[in-house]
Formats: sequence, C-alpha cells, structure tokens
Amino acid sequence: MDTIEKITPNKYRLFAQGMLFCALGAVLMIFPDSILRVVNTVIAVVVLLIGLSAGYLYYKQKKEDGQAQWYWIAGSVLALATGVCLLLFDHLLFVLLTVTVGTWLLVRSVHIISRAIAAKVVGITDWAWLILEGLLILIFAIIILLWPDEMSGAMFKGGVILIGVASLLTGIYCFLLFAHSRKPANAPQNTHENNIPNE
Repeated sequence: MDTIEKITPNKYRLFAQGMLFCALGAVLMIFPDSILRVVNTVIAVVVLLIGLSAGYLYYKQKKEDGQAQWYWIAGSVLALATGVCLLLFDHLLFVLLTVTVGTWLLVRSVHIISRAIAAKVVGITDWAWLILEGLLILIFAIIILLWPDEMSGAMFKGGVILIGVASLLTGIYCFLLFAHSRKPANAPQNTHENNIPNE
C-alpha cells in the first residue's frame, strides 16, 4: 500500500483540509485585528458565564444552608466586572497580558542584575554578561510598560499573522500530498537495470 494512502486513506479529504487551512491562513493574515476582537469577545463571554455561575452557586448555597461562602459572591462580582470591561474595551485583555509580561520582565531583570553584582563580589569573571543581559531585559520591560497598548497590538497581531502563515503553509502541504496521491501507483520508474543494454 502506498505511504500516502496509509497516512490519509481518503485523498479528497486532503484537498478539503488544504482549502480550509489556506482559507484560515488568509483570514488570519488579512484580518488580524478582527481576529483579536473576536478572541477578546469570546473570552469576555466565558468570563461573564463564570461570574454568573459563581453568583448562582452563592445564591443556591445561601438558600439551602442559610449561609454561603463569601468568595463565591466576590468571585462572581470580579468575573462579571472583568467580563463587562473586556466587552467595552476591545484590546483590554491583550493590554493586561502585555503589562503582566512587562512586569515579569522587570522583576526578572532586577533579579539578573542582583545576581551579576553578587557574582562580581565573589570574583566570577562573567558578571559583565549578566549585567548586559539584565539591562537589555530591563530596557525591553520599560518599553512594554510605557507603551502597553502599542506593544500589545504589535505582539499579538504579529502572533496572529505568524499563525496565519503556518496555516497557509499547512494548506499548501496538504495540496502537495493530494497532488502526489493522484499519481498512478504503477507508474513506470527509470532504474539502472533498464538502462543496461541487452548482451
């Protein structure tokens, strides 16, 4: 049995997959901003549903037992407020994620610089490279924290476009497999023996 048939018994499924992957890749590459808004909206709806569920659990527990855990209502209010904010502001989620990354990088840079200072004290010669690494991370963290909106748009839009390129390449690969599977299985092959003249 041919190797391609072992991988995908239905060769026309390859063609359909190629069409889907290419269409998805084109949409992601052409409309990255719209995709980010859709993702933001979906996550906002999920957070709202979580908030409503937590509120329902608080109400149910209070009705059955006469008392309820405070964290159910606190979690419900927090989730509902977060969901509403995400719906009102399209890129809020990605700005928050970018600020989180920037804060983590800031803490990381301080940690690396402190290690470099400690390494210099004990006489380790590679402390200068640690200082350089820490300063570069610190500069990047400051840029992210000063311009979170612009950085979040660039980072996540670039990520969406890269996913689109990968999807498009996957679709092209599926088309290549489909084209290979359409070749006749018993196609004549040129071998070294065919080129040897009869004696």
